[in-house]
Amino acid sequence: MSKAALPSNLGMFFVNSSNSKEITINALRNAYVDEVTTAATCQKEEILFKLNVGELERDIFKLEQEMMLLELTEKRLTDEYLANFIFKPLDAAADFAKSNYEAATEEAEHLRIPYEQGIIPSWEYLAALDRKACAEVLALKATNDLAQRHIEIDGQKRQLQSQQADLARRIMVTRKIVSSYEYAAGHDANVISHTYAGAFVEEGDPILTLVV
Repeated sequence: MSKAALPSNLGMFFVNSSNSKEITINALRNAYVDEVTTAATCQKEEILFKLNVGELERDIFKLEQEMMLLELTEKRLTDEYLANFIFKPLDAAADFAKSNYEAATEEAEHLRIPYEQGIIPSWEYLAALDRKACAEVLALKATNDLAQRHIEIDGQKRQLQSQQADLARRIMVTRKIVSSYEYAAGHDANVISHTYAGAFVEEGDPILTLVV
């Protein structure tokens, strides 16, 4: 085999090569070995060990759980869900209030001429006007409630999209950091391990040797 190329993810370790066939990966600084291969051989691009990634991977898990919760929220903001469970009752209330207002308006207009002609007492006509005014207030309130709910839902959708984008960015960044703390084989090789999972390595300590 040809000489193994040095990987780009050297944030926690460095590579010593005594000859073209053998390379040893050493800790660049003090670290905990979270994972290390126990196999005698490896394939190109196989992850052979990870240093100090336990907390980072727990962070990724928590972020992914938050993303799942946002996905549940997203399901409650679909057009179908909103139409059936949010806007349908509000639309019905607005339609009912509008019908009441139209009926009260028709009643008041129907009594206006008899009132002007003195056929009915004034209190009867004034009561009809009061019913019309109350119905108008309720109709306006129902229409306003519907419009306000649309505004609130639009705001929730924008906020959800922003939160999802932020979480996706944080997950991506954390994964990139994790990748800088793990070593991937540059070639197929035989593996000689110098440590074990859970061990603490100091700066310069060998982690494993690859014979290619």
